[in-house]
Amino acid sequence: MGVLLALLESDGFRNRPQMYCGESKFAVVGPWLRGIEFGIAQILPNQPNDIDGFREWLHMTLDGPGNVDWISIIALKFGDDEAGTQGLFEQFDLFRKDVLERGLHAIIDAHREYELQRYGYPATSRLGGIAGSPKRRTNLPE
Repeated sequence: MGVLLALLESDGFRNRPQMYCGESKFAVVGPWLRGIEFGIAQILPNQPNDIDGFREWLHMTLDGPGNVDWISIIALKFGDDEAGTQGLFEQFDLFRKDVLERGLHAIIDAHREYELQRYGYPATSRLGGIAGSPKRRTNLPE
């Protein structure tokens, strides 16, 4: 379990995000988490990225815009206030369950197919390629 996952699954953070971030509004919590995510990647590059695939999963699940990050999709669907923070926790729990059931590779593959259906090409898929071309896996953990 990585640092970010431990934080996102902890009762302390979920029940009192304002103790960690200063406020419980998603407008503060989301960017604070993004900062933690970035800091972990910089300081501990071998630390697992616990939210890898979350943007793609949200894009498909919430039919959100594909050209934004996970923070923006949550804010657009749930708002910047406390409801957004609760929406984050609910969606993250569903995402983690899906990762455990299907695996990250299946989610990334499904995201490419989603984009092919929605846009006619893999617009933001990390698998890239053109419709009908072989899938390329890039920067996915094994």
